[in-house]
Amino acid sequence: MSSSIQIKLAALLSSVRFQNVTALLIAQLLTAKFLFEPGRSFKEILWQQRFIYMLLATSFAIAAGYIINNFYNRKRDLINRPHLTVLESNVSTGNKLYLYFILNALSVISASMISLKAVLFFSVYLLLIWLYSHKWQKKAFIHEISVSLLILYPFFGLMLFFKKADTLIISGGWLFFLTLLIKEFIKNHLTIKGDVAGNIQTALTKLNEKAYKRLLTGLFTLLIPSILFILKQTPFRFVQYYLLFYVFLMSAVYVFYRKKNYKPAYMTIKLAIATGILSVIFIK
Repeated sequence: MSSSIQIKLAALLSSVRFQNVTALLIAQLLTAKFLFEPGRSFKEILWQQRFIYMLLATSFAIAAGYIINNFYNRKRDLINRPHLTVLESNVSTGNKLYLYFILNALSVISASMISLKAVLFFSVYLLLIWLYSHKWQKKAFIHEISVSLLILYPFFGLMLFFKKADTLIISGGWLFFLTLLIKEFIKNHLTIKGDVAGNIQTALTKLNEKAYKRLLTGLFTLLIPSILFILKQTPFRFVQYYLLFYVFLMSAVYVFYRKKNYKPAYMTIKLAIATGILSVIFIK
């Protein structure tokens, strides 16, 4: 393989955030196996063609979302992630948009192999992703809330696919949403230069520092009743241990944030999210 082809392949994988798509698919598979279908093996779950098509529809939709988001955010990305943006420029804008429409089509086609309701579900997802990239990310507060909900959307799809929803799943989803929301508010500090250059409004660009800290403190406070509720709902000891570890990590996030160490705060909350997803393995 020539170096130019390797560069274009690397640029393409970077444009669709291949590592993020892969991580989300693994998270969906673990959630399906240990939370929704604990009595089945991985092989039995993956043997379901409808589930495979759901994973494909999800991956195509998310990959398309990253492409269209990069299209609207080039000025911002040149500041916030310059090296990757330069790498991704090895694939022309026209080819990226062409790939975007192909991925949208593949997502809908995959969904059509499940049901008409799945087609509607993923069509709405694709529309919401475009609305976020085109409009919502430029509006303070809507920016943070919408990106958190878009990350949560595929897991909501699992709940509909397996037709299972109990208080533990719903409360866990709410805690996950709050954590994602806090992550986005912290991330604003790391991307503010690019946001201003790209004319993207966030809560950080709208509020003064004191009000913003109060907002984050309020979100951290909202975590407490959610954690206590889940502790009462789950008899699984490891999940209880995880929640204690989660409290430790989020306490560290809060300390880092108050000391304006935004990068360590952001990395720590990503660790909290990753270990939270892995904790479903120990649900019996």
